[in-house]
Formats: sequence, C-alpha cells, structure tokens
Amino acid sequence: MDFRNYKEKYRAALKSANMKENTIKTYCGCMQMYFQHFKKEAEPKAVSAEQIKFYLSGLSSPAYQRQMYGALKNFYIYVINQPKKLQYVPFAKREEKVPIVLSQQEIERIILATNNLKHKLIIILLYSFGIRRQELIDMQFSWIDRQNMFLKVKGKGNKERLIPIQERILNIMEQYYKQYRPNQYMIEGAKGAKYSPTSISKIIKRAAAKAGVRKEVTAHTFRHSYATHLLDHGISLREIQVLLGHSSSKTTERYTTVSSVHLNQLYSPIQSINL
Repeated sequence: MDFRNYKEKYRAALKSANMKENTIKTYCGCMQMYFQHFKKEAEPKAVSAEQIKFYLSGLSSPAYQRQMYGALKNFYIYVINQPKKLQYVPFAKREEKVPIVLSQQEIERIILATNNLKHKLIIILLYSFGIRRQELIDMQFSWIDRQNMFLKVKGKGNKERLIPIQERILNIMEQYYKQYRPNQYMIEGAKGAKYSPTSISKIIKRAAAKAGVRKEVTAHTFRHSYATHLLDHGISLREIQVLLGHSSSKTTERYTTVSSVHLNQLYSPIQSINL
C-alpha cells in the first residue's frame, strides 16, 4: 500500500472541503503513518474496521487518536468511498480538563510588561476578542467595520462571526497600523507573510514570565479567560457561544450562566484593564 498513489487526491478532497492548510498538512502526515503501518495490505479497502480500531487504541494519546480518526474518516469518505468504514470504530473521548484562567489583574500585568507595540497588540487582541491563535494570524485590517464598531473573524471551517470593538482597542490598532504599516494581515511577519504561531507562543511566554505570572499561559488561555470574565459579568451562555464561534453550546457549557443583552452593547472584559 503506497500513500503516494492517494496523496494528491486526498489533499484535493480536503481542500475542496475548505479545510485549512495546517489541517491538511496534519491529516496527510497522519495518513502517511497509517499507510506505513499497513504497508503489507494491498489496498486501503482491505483494512478492516477491527484492524483500525486496534491501530487507534495503540496510538500514544487520546488527542492523537482523535486526530488520526479525523484523518481516516475523511480519507475513507472522500477518497475510498467507504463512508461507513469507521461507523463502529469508537472515537476517543476528550479528557475533561479545567481550563487555566487568568485573573484580570494577571492579564493587566502581562500587557503592561510588554513594551513592544506589536507584541502588546497580539496579547490585547487575543484577550479583548477571545479569538483563537489561528484566527489572529488570519485576521486582516480590512475586516474592521469602523462604522458599526465590529470586527469580522474567520473561524474553523471559514465560518465568519462579528465581535464588537471597543473604541480604545480600535485606537491601539490604528496606532499600531501607523507605526508598522502592515500590508494585508493585522499581524504580519517578515515580508508581509502571516505571523508564525510559534512566535506568538514565545511572545506570550516571555510576557507572562516578565509579569511574574506563574501559571502556564498560552494563546488559548486568553480565550478561556475572556469567556470566564464575560460569564462573571452576567453575559449569557448563548452570547458567549456566538462570540467564541462555537458551533455547539456543549463546547461553551463550561461557562454556564443566564443573561440577555444585544451583542454590540455587551461588556468587554478589556474595559477593566489598564493599557
């Protein structure tokens, strides 16, 4: 069994399904590992569901099992035309972990400890909009609606959502624009390329260490903190779901509450932070 015979067809299928390049790369890597394991089989169709089940159970972690499951499911649906191949193969359950949440005082210390304007803006945007790291990387200046004070965000599966912008956050974004003059993306790397995910992680870790915050801080920590602080101010679960771009309320249920306010009048936790 040779993955090279299927690679381009698989890549094209994932691309037509509007998957991001990073996801396509990850899934293709998973399939290479899968084909290496079953290289003695003549064809992918020859691998039984029971063999797949045993293979998945032997992978290093539940997270990797879920990733491989996703890669295999798409492969057998789009390339091999066996949509029911994994029907009775169990999907590894996600470990229920309590998310790390920063206090507003800790976030304020991290922001104030960051002198570089671009680095400061990265942290401010992650927290004030509760966006994912990749959403920040993909963000463009043209997505700002100054008239209605909204920012368009493209999430997973290219799903778009609108998040209210605070006046002072817009002022910081415009101050940053005047200094750095980015061409397309909000935060650009060398020669106008998209910013590196690794660089964002390093900026956050350095800022947290400098601020004396001992918790493990990642880009997603600001997203968890954003949702939790909205909850603390009485914002409803449904509104938090919309702001975070969750397709299911179950994903948002860790931040349970009841409230009802129009989106563009919502409190933003960045209002309580000194910038």
